[in-house]
Amino acid sequence: MAIGLDCRFMNKNKSKIVSVIPARAGSKRIPGKNKLFFQGQSLIEWSVKFSLKCEYFSETILSTDDEEISNIGQKYNLRMHPRSKLLSSDTASTFDLIKDIYFNFINKSADIIFLLQPTSPLREKNMVSEALKLIKKYDSWTSLIEVLPSTLFPGKIKNGYWETNLPEKTRSQEIEPIYVPSGRLYAYNCKMTVEIDDALGSRVLPMMTEEWKNVNIDEEHDLIKLQYVYNELKDQFSYLVEK
Repeated sequence: MAIGLDCRFMNKNKSKIVSVIPARAGSKRIPGKNKLFFQGQSLIEWSVKFSLKCEYFSETILSTDDEEISNIGQKYNLRMHPRSKLLSSDTASTFDLIKDIYFNFINKSADIIFLLQPTSPLREKNMVSEALKLIKKYDSWTSLIEVLPSTLFPGKIKNGYWETNLPEKTRSQEIEPIYVPSGRLYAYNCKMTVEIDDALGSRVLPMMTEEWKNVNIDEEHDLIKLQYVYNELKDQFSYLVEK
């Protein structure tokens, strides 16, 4: 699918934007979680459909070592990256996978790689266009990560007792937030990250989202939140279950 007209600023340099969906078989906390069904389809299909419906991606690459997931990819006519045993281990990083795809699978043909993790299935239609608008503002960006603010009251356990890191009278609105990755969207400027073996680079663009509606499936209780958020925002995400 051709890169959209809203992205002409990318086309001036004939940039190519591809998406990568990583879906290895192994998962310790929730076995086979990428294949779990939600709203009648596997989690992997939520990311697949998002990518295929996005006009900005010239190609969708599914990387897996799992035969069932591979069959799902073939059903959608995706380009399949056979994930090696080394890259499927618990010690392999996602950036190791990105590098292997970039250098050994697509022969450095991408300028920007978007990473779509299946464990974050709920994405709004305009996520990529909003990311590209942000990228357009910065000539020297290295990567982009969607982040959410966290204002938890911090503390530590010392000698068996909990101690706050802040004065007791501190109000929640006075706590300076920290920003953590949502897990839904990552983008890599290939020349500024992959080609120099620097996972994120020194100029990482933050794309903001809200904590309450973000769902990253890591534990079984996250599935409860997934159902809640989908029910609350069904009008934003139901397009991902359409045929």
